Amino acid sequence: MKWSEQINEIAKALNACQKELKDVFKNADGYGYKYAPLDKVYDEVRPKMTKHGLSLTHSKSFNRETNTIELRSLLMHESGQWIEYHGSLPFASMKGMNDYQSAGSGFTYLERYQTSTIFGITSDEDNDAQGDQQEPTITDDQAATLDHEIGAAGVDRNKFLQFFGIGDLSELPASRYGQAMKMIQKKKKVAA
Repeated sequence: MKWSEQINEIAKALNACQKELKDVFKNADGYGYKYAPLDKVYDEVRPKMTKHGLSLTHSKSFNRETNTIELRSLLMHESGQWIEYHGSLPFASMKGMNDYQSAGSGFTYLERYQTSTIFGITSDEDNDAQGDQQEPTITDDQAATLDHEIGAAGVDRNKFLQFFGIGDLSELPASRYGQAMKMIQKKKKVAA
């Protein structure tokens, strides 16, 4: 993950956008499981993203050395600030598909999950009794681990909190803990 020198405006816009987004239900069947189709993810994301001055573009590639398909997603804000995300999957030929179709399927899978992750959208079974529920936050132990790792990696605490749209580590949504840890680990590698 990479980002522009300043992220205060994009963090504020992403936070506002995420507050308005709703989960996308798994209502498509394929390969023996249910999933939320990419078009449904975009139906939910695009209007709110645009409202808050955000745009998202993807770049797809195949890495022959590692035999992986790779997706770079660039989240941009009208201020010029940006955040780049990277995802990859091992390439696998799928039964009944040629290699191009298999790669296309893999790219769609990556784009669906990466876009959902960027915007904090979860996919769930359609359940009328779901109701509005506040997302659970990380545990005290996870907050302590984050606190330690932030210090050890030399991460700017204020930028970190701002990026996640929170005032304190204990307010971090549990669903974003993995993303937070990956950001810190990446910063550690760059600093090493």
